[in-house]
Amino acid sequence: MDILQTHLQTEFPQCDGARIALALEQANWDLPRARTVLNEGSAGDGVVLVSGFWDLLHSGHLSFLSSCAELGSVHVVVGTDENFRLLRGCNPVYSEQERCYMVSQLRSVTAAFVTQGKGELDMADDLRRMRPSVFVTSCGDQADGDATLEGKRQLCAMLGVRFLVINRVTSMPTIGSINRSATSIKAMITSSITSAPPQEDSKVVDVEDLHAFPWRICLAGGWLDQPWVSELVAGCTIVVNVKPHPKFKTRSGLATSTRTVGQTLWGTRKGGRPPANATPTQLARLLFNAENPIDCTYVSGCQDALGLMLPGISLLSFEGKYWPHSIESERSSHIVQWLESVLWLVPLPSRPDGYNPLKIKNLTQPVVARLAAASQKAWASVLACDACGLGGALNETMLCWRQMLPETVPEGSDEWIKPYADAHGCLFSGAGGGFLMVISESPVQDGFHIEIQNEPWANN
Repeated sequence: MDILQTHLQTEFPQCDGARIALALEQANWDLPRARTVLNEGSAGDGVVLVSGFWDLLHSGHLSFLSSCAELGSVHVVVGTDENFRLLRGCNPVYSEQERCYMVSQLRSVTAAFVTQGKGELDMADDLRRMRPSVFVTSCGDQADGDATLEGKRQLCAMLGVRFLVINRVTSMPTIGSINRSATSIKAMITSSITSAPPQEDSKVVDVEDLHAFPWRICLAGGWLDQPWVSELVAGCTIVVNVKPHPKFKTRSGLATSTRTVGQTLWGTRKGGRPPANATPTQLARLLFNAENPIDCTYVSGCQDALGLMLPGISLLSFEGKYWPHSIESERSSHIVQWLESVLWLVPLPSRPDGYNPLKIKNLTQPVVARLAAASQKAWASVLACDACGLGGALNETMLCWRQMLPETVPEGSDEWIKPYADAHGCLFSGAGGGFLMVISESPVQDGFHIEIQNEPWANN
């Protein structure tokens, strides 16, 4: 077969290897017929191209690929491990080579290969090269978002390739009504892990432990709680006290190091509680002082401690000092419920060990003034339940971060943001990623809602 391919490559230098292989396949490896296919320019005829990650292969995948096989010869594009991490914010269960091998062994699949593309349209170069008869994708629960589907549709239209969307089927009628999807399978695995007894040195957080201490999100104004920033221009940060969520993780901008100090002070699932008569602000002071002893080299911002202890949504105003000169909290039910409905968190890769967000500093009064103004705009938008305004404020905050502390916005993060171009705005949960906060009034790809804790932790 290699000899035939080499022979045809010499005869048809304008055709790449993939087109020649397709011609030979359609001609049953008959050389004269393959010449005819290439001369007529129909090497892509009868070829069905599909793409995906195909991690945790399940009956829904098999059903989809079987449907594709009814249209022609199915060729599967398999996404790389790198792109999986880029788009899903975590590692795949199986490597790209394993996923490609498993898909290639299916009866309905003619061939499978690992693409070299990146982003939501990682198969674009393969589509241009192969020019199949039809490109098939699926829609349904946890599938492509509207923006991604439209991008694929436009690419196919540009290349003259038929574009077909098949409703995703998550169960096979012949084996019963149990629905399967990669998301549901991962949820089952997560549930089985988190419900098991904690193991020594395990990094899995016990469910009881999750519910023993609050979490916090910094919605806007990050870094203004540091004196070396707010001494240039006074400004505020906005923190949100939130209830635990199974998708929360460490090193992701959720103040997990401060939580660890608090758990050491007051205990966790073993029944520990903070001082009964202390106010949330007093608890935050105790926590801040414990995390930042007099001889520490780097003082953590107090918005972490305050965000963990103050219920609801809080505005912390700073002017060149480690503690805010004023605190304003909002716990109105309609505002809390509105923010819960428009704020989505999308998991991204956690910060790597040794990460230093302060490696490069380009602080100037104008850029800090823009950051402070964006934070004030975010607060006004929260009070007005204005999703467009809040999203714009988060976008402006991201631009300021890029200018003043470039290392806080990771290289390649534009690809993380791209799927959410149609949302009102977005911002990382902390320096380096961790989660992407997306403001949208409709569901976003891979996003989940948080629930705001509106009562003091000590009262729970």
